Amino acid sequence: IRILYIATATTQPSSGSIVVTLRKNGASQTLTLTISAGAAAGTFSNTSNSFTFAAGDLISVQCQNNASGNSANVIAWSVQVTR
Repeated sequence: IRILYIATATTQPSSGSIVVTLRKNGASQTLTLTISAGAAAGTFSNTSNSFTFAAGDLISVQCQNNASGNSANVIAWSVQVTR
């Protein structure tokens, strides 16, 4: 799995970032994305990191809001799966 895209519909509060991490079988992977404090709504990407997976692996997405208020509304996410 490589290339992570996140789309937000609202601005991330200026009090903190939001960190999106892909996880495999409950373990955080290097494919992460940080949306900085105060970032306007938009599309963000990590095109540098990747990790491997096998049939039966459970892939999940973790969002950690570091702001004191509600995070930006994440409206979509996508990844590129390669062989």
